Amino acid sequence: MTIKSISIFDDSNVNATRSDLDKALSLPPKCYTSEEFYALEVEHIFRKNWLTVGRIQQIPNPGDYFTIDICNDLLVVVKGEDELVRVMSRVCRHRWMEVVQGSGNSKAFRCPYHGWTYDLKGNLRAAPSMDKQNFDKKQCNLPQLKVEIWQGFIFVNYDINAQPLGDSLKGLEKKLENYQLSNMQTIEPITYESDWNWKVMVENASEVYHLGLHQDTLLSNLPLRSSIIEDCDGPYTYYRIPNKDRMPLQTSFKPLDSLNEEQLSEFVLCTIFPCHIMIINPDQVTWVQILPKSATTHTITFHLCFQPSAFSDRYFRQKCKLGKWFLERIHEEDIFACQSVQKGLNSKFAMPTSFSYLEKSIWQFHNWILDQLNLNKVEE
Repeated sequence: MTIKSISIFDDSNVNATRSDLDKALSLPPKCYTSEEFYALEVEHIFRKNWLTVGRIQQIPNPGDYFTIDICNDLLVVVKGEDELVRVMSRVCRHRWMEVVQGSGNSKAFRCPYHGWTYDLKGNLRAAPSMDKQNFDKKQCNLPQLKVEIWQGFIFVNYDINAQPLGDSLKGLEKKLENYQLSNMQTIEPITYESDWNWKVMVENASEVYHLGLHQDTLLSNLPLRSSIIEDCDGPYTYYRIPNKDRMPLQTSFKPLDSLNEEQLSEFVLCTIFPCHIMIINPDQVTWVQILPKSATTHTITFHLCFQPSAFSDRYFRQKCKLGKWFLERIHEEDIFACQSVQKGLNSKFAMPTSFSYLEKSIWQFHNWILDQLNLNKVEE
C-alpha cells in the first residue's frame, strides 16, 4: 500500500497544506478517520520517529521495570545491572505469551507459559526441554528498540539507524534550559481512553485558539492575541502565552530562581512530534503522553511534574489534589470538543479548513506529517 493509493492525497491538497500559513489548508478529514491512513502513520511516523515511553525516575534501581504498549507492540522498559536503560519486546520468543506485566523489580524475566527465561539485556538464558532440537538460544533474544534519555524523558525509536534525538532538539533544549526539566519528578498520573483520532488530541493541546471553550477555567487571564508561536529548527513547536500585562503567573510552588522575567510571566505549549506534549508553567510541567491505538482511539495520560523542592511543601498533597481536579475539569471540556470534532470529520461535508494565525503550530505539525510521508509541493 502506498500513500496515494488510498485516495486521500492528490497534488492539490498537498500543495494547499504546503502553502504559507495565511493561504494554507489543513490535512484532509480522511486523515483522521481512515484505518488505511493510520496504518501508513504507524509505518512512516511511529516506527521511524522518537516516541516517549516514560521518565527515568520510574526505574531508579537496577532491575526496575515497567511495561507499555505502542501500536499493538508489547514492550518492557528496564534498567539493567549495568545501569543502562533498555526497551524491548516483552513477547516470549516461544508461543508469544507476555514474559512480564505491570511494573516492579526483577533479576530476570521468566515466561510463565513454558519457562523461557531472559536476562535484563533481553538475552535468552533458559529454554527448558529444548536440548534435543537444533536450537540456538542466541537467535531467540528479545528484540530491542533504540533508546535515548532527553531531559529525564525516556524516548525510543524502532529504527536502530535513527539520528540521535538530541541533535534535532538542540534549539529546544536551549529554550528550556532554565526550567531544569531533567530534575523534575512526577506524581501518580491521570489516564483516559479516548475515542477520537490522536492528531485531534495533539492539535487540541498545541494551540490556544480554542480557549473560548474554557471560559470559566482558563480564558480570563490570557490575552490570546499576544501569543508567540515561534519558528522552530527541529521536529517541535514552541507556543508562548504571556500573562496579562506580563504580570508573573500565580503559582502553587516557588518557581526556580533560574527563570527569567518573561518565563515567570508566561506558560508554554511545546510539542515534540509526533505526540510528546509539555504544558510548561513556572513551577510545574504537565507532560501529556498520547499513545495511538487505531485511527479513532488512543490512550492519553497526564503526568504532573514538579521540581524536588515542591515535594517538601507542607501542603504538597492538597495542592496536587487541587491541580488534578483543575486538570480534569479542563480535559472534560476538551473531551466534549474532541468527540464532536471526530463526529464532524466523518461527515460527507467535512473538508480541509483554513488556519488562524493562532494555529501556526498545527500548520507546522501538518507539514511535518507531510515530510514523514514524503509528500512535497508540486509545481503547477
